[in-house]
Amino acid sequence: MWPKGWGRGQFGQCALGQGGFGHAWRWSRPELQRWLFSVVLEFTGPDTARGREMTALWEFEKYRRIFRIITAVWGTGFLIEAALRVIIVENTSTGTALAISKVMPFVFAGVLSVWTVAYGAYQKKMGERRGEMSQIPEPGQVASASTEVTSAPDPT
Repeated sequence: MWPKGWGRGQFGQCALGQGGFGHAWRWSRPELQRWLFSVVLEFTGPDTARGREMTALWEFEKYRRIFRIITAVWGTGFLIEAALRVIIVENTSTGTALAISKVMPFVFAGVLSVWTVAYGAYQKKMGERRGEMSQIPEPGQVASASTEVTSAPDPT
C-alpha cells in the first residue's frame, strides 16, 4: 500500500528532482562553483585559520580544479542516487522503497563526505610533495576573507 496520497509516480518525481539537482551540480558554471565555495567557506568560518587558508588557496588554479572535481563527483553521486531510487521504486514493494528512500540520502551524503575529506587530504599531501604548498602563506599570515570571495556572484 502506498503512503496516503502517494502513488508510484510521486516517488519517481522525487527521484527526477534529485537527478535535476545532481545534473546542475555536476555541470555547474564557474559562478555556481564560486557560490558553492562561499557556502563551504561560510560553514568553515571565513575568519578561522582554515577559512583564511581556503581563501588564500582559491587564488590558485590547481585548488579551483580540485574544487571542480569535488563538485563534479558530488553531482555524479546525486545522479547515481536518483537513478537508484527509480530502480528501487520500480522493482521493490512500497514499504521497501519508502524505507530505502529515507535512508539513502544519508548514506550517499556520508560516503561522499568521507571521499571529499580523503581526496582533499590526498591532494594536500601531493601538493606538499611537489613543493606547491610553499607558495601558500601560513594561515596566521593571511588576512581575513575578502567580500569578493565570500559573497555570492551578482546574477546580472
